[in-house]
Amino acid sequence: MAKKICLVVGLGEWGFWVAKTVAEKGMEVLIVDKDTKILEEALEKIKAEGKVTPQPIEAINQSCFDKLDLEDIKIAVVDLEDQLERIFCTQLLKNREIEEILVKGEDDLEAQILKDIGEESIRIRFPEREDGIRVGLSIIEGVEETIEITPSKEIVKIEIDQKLVGKTLRELNLEERFKVKIVSIISKVSQKQKNGKTIEVEKESEPSPDYQLKSKDLLVIECEKKKVEAIEKEIGAE
Repeated sequence: MAKKICLVVGLGEWGFWVAKTVAEKGMEVLIVDKDTKILEEALEKIKAEGKVTPQPIEAINQSCFDKLDLEDIKIAVVDLEDQLERIFCTQLLKNREIEEILVKGEDDLEAQILKDIGEESIRIRFPEREDGIRVGLSIIEGVEETIEITPSKEIVKIEIDQKLVGKTLRELNLEERFKVKIVSIISKVSQKQKNGKTIEVEKESEPSPDYQLKSKDLLVIECEKKKVEAIEKEIGAE
């Protein structure tokens, strides 16, 4: 089985936490940054001995990237501060045929440019925007079934079909098959009131690969608008 390594270019707040998370879960990570001090600090903070390889780079250009060993890199994460560098870096990674590239974007125009580089292999992330929506969903009731993130992307709530009850998210493999992100799971739970009556309320939880789906569960999914119909057909209640 081929070795799978994650490449993180640029250790901003988001890039660092991606690198730390995957490394501490056992995946090898190559971290690349122009600032050697940032690389050293990251190594001290990531508790995954032998899983993280730091690689200083002089600049985001073709000659510097040619020096990087990317043979076993299957997924790359880009968190560079400069927008033009992010776009150029993404193109360089695309040229090296990296299977999946996640880029921290700044605005919808950048997202469109990045999609033009490679719509199927490049996923644009807006961490602050996504987290704000996630928090908003967690503190209000009766939320709309669809929330637009960008002109081409939205967050949808889909009630699962009964035939999926008991299956795990790992078995469904939606994120890999449809290139989407499961933001959260909303379940129906019984809650006893002070007056002794029991009511049904919604409880939102973080998605776990081993979570077993329950009747009436809602999956909160971030995806391209054009994929919603196919996902609803695959998992939605009839």
